[in-house]
Amino acid sequence: LVTGVQTCALPISYLKNVEEGWVKSFRFNPEYTDSQKWDYGTLQSPCSSYPRFQYTAQKERTISFTLKVYGHQGEPQQWVDWLSALKPRSTWDSPRRVIFAYGNDVRTCVMTNLQRHFKEFDENLNLVDVEFDITLLEV
Repeated sequence: LVTGVQTCALPISYLKNVEEGWVKSFRFNPEYTDSQKWDYGTLQSPCSSYPRFQYTAQKERTISFTLKVYGHQGEPQQWVDWLSALKPRSTWDSPRRVIFAYGNDVRTCVMTNLQRHFKEFDENLNLVDVEFDITLLEV
């Protein structure tokens, strides 16, 4: 379930557009995936049956989660518009930075994937229920 825009103190869980300072808070029982990769080089050693591995670099860290927005008075559409504003505007545009915060887990990221599932509309075709699958890359 999602709540509206915060203008004062930041809530426990939110997304913040760093450039514009806009904050959207949300409230849900989160199930999100935190994924990170590492690179290892293979070392060949004479007289060894198996190669040895050596750490060479840390790779990107990603966060994936689903936000479910249900409501009237335009709130689901406001989320569609807000998240769409995080996409690059042109080929030469820098990625929009966003702060992902859930409790003590606070990270600056860029959005790399946004999938929208439009689930329900009212009798005037206003959006009532939408789910977002979001992937963020920590920067």
